[in-house]
Amino acid sequence: MAENFIVAKTVEEALATGSSSFAFLSGGTEINRFGSPVDAETLVCIQKLKELEGISVINGTGDYAEEKFVRLGANTTFQQAIDSEIVPEYFRTACRFMSSRTKRNMATLAGNVAAFRDDSYLWAMLLASGAIFEIEDSDNGRCGVTALEYAENFSNYGKDLIIALLIPGDAVVAQKRYANTAASHAVLTIAVSRSCIAVAVKDTGIFIMKKASEISRVEFKDDMFGSAAYKRYLFDVTVPELQKEVVK
Repeated sequence: MAENFIVAKTVEEALATGSSSFAFLSGGTEINRFGSPVDAETLVCIQKLKELEGISVINGTGDYAEEKFVRLGANTTFQQAIDSEIVPEYFRTACRFMSSRTKRNMATLAGNVAAFRDDSYLWAMLLASGAIFEIEDSDNGRCGVTALEYAENFSNYGKDLIIALLIPGDAVVAQKRYANTAASHAVLTIAVSRSCIAVAVKDTGIFIMKKASEISRVEFKDDMFGSAAYKRYLFDVTVPELQKEVVK
């Protein structure tokens, strides 16, 4: 249970908590939800950080100099992303997987990313599209990290502050979410682009692969959401359909 509450006025202040056990709080839908695994002594409120707001189109740099990205501040809510005309449709589709408009008006993009849940609304799409996260930590300052690198080294980035999500403007992504009801946890979320397949499997993990045959390395589990065979069946029948959408 949190014993301290800090309202950060700057990014630097948010990172200088003086506590070894802390969590960032903005929309609160991940930290405050029933069954949340977050157990921190200090909560750092980042709602007032203007640097974490806004949606804009930017040019890439370095290896991405030829690309354009949509930059979504970390505190952008799901509903704000949906309502923005400059946000790519594939990103808005993933945001609409969250069925409750009330929740969409509260939940922030970075909150869903940082929770790194295997029933995430966004993670499969972020991996398939090649998204980049702008993050900052107290030791190394500001840097860009690909969604793949963040996922593969999640424990190293858990206490860094996500400043913004950079979404490729011209990516082509087709996706599908399976759940018992619109408001239920996702059993399976699949996103396919021209270069890869990404899948988030409830109680199993988040995976990215070049070919559908690589799913053989994923050990599906029987649980209350469905049998391992059923989950594998959904994957096998869905990926070819999404691949057809991508190449249209």
